[in-house]
Amino acid sequence: MPKEQWLTGSAPLGYSGPWGTTYATNLRLRMQELDEAQWLEYSAHLRARPIMPDFALRAMSEEDRRAIYRFVRGLGPAGTRAPDALPPGQTPPPPSALPVLPPAPAGAAPGAAEPH
Repeated sequence: MPKEQWLTGSAPLGYSGPWGTTYATNLRLRMQELDEAQWLEYSAHLRARPIMPDFALRAMSEEDRRAIYRFVRGLGPAGTRAPDALPPGQTPPPPSALPVLPPAPAGAAPGAAEPH
């Protein structure tokens, strides 16, 4: 992928599941909205919808999160914003990906998402 397209999200590809449909954030645009202190606070407490592995970001050291900020911010703004997330039950426009999820635990309410 050309450097000009790095970290610009995956619009228009949506990721659908019991949580609804989410779209990968354009990190290059997001980082332009935050100063370094705001990013460090945001990334230390981020609770995102799937498929973002927010637990991995929260587990990083402040030094690593600072390095991510400086790298992404240094790339400059590019691309377009991700579409807004869609609620469960709303059909996303194509294209969208539907992950293969494990079966719900015995006794779980129908349609209930397993906690992450």
